[in-house]
Amino acid sequence: MLVLSLTLSGCSESPSPPPLLQNPGKRVGNAWFLCDIGSKQQPKEAMHNPPIVARLQRHFPIGSDSKRLERELMAQHFKLETCDYDHAIRIATFDWKGGFLGQGDYGGRGVVTYRIGSAGQLAWETGYVEYGGP
Repeated sequence: MLVLSLTLSGCSESPSPPPLLQNPGKRVGNAWFLCDIGSKQQPKEAMHNPPIVARLQRHFPIGSDSKRLERELMAQHFKLETCDYDHAIRIATFDWKGGFLGQGDYGGRGVVTYRIGSAGQLAWETGYVEYGGP
């Protein structure tokens, strides 16, 4: 089970990614973002890390209450935003500093994107991690 602590914060002060983003595996999909205006891309085609998507779907199944996912993301210090052109699509980001074994200033970013259905349930969800570099 994914263990999360409860804190309401909009940014990360952690030198490492939260449990949801750890051990992300290989990133697949294309670089188009699901919130790009005019994008006809489906979540399974978008850039994602399959282990992150599997964790999301295991703990927050499609059709479950979106508020529960949002509470958990806030507890892990993700910053939550709404897509400008489609307010049903939400983007949660987590930025961290620190390179390999905490050295350097490269860090990375984790992104969780999800869609809320008309009754407040999760319609789809996906996520990925990208790392900075010199």
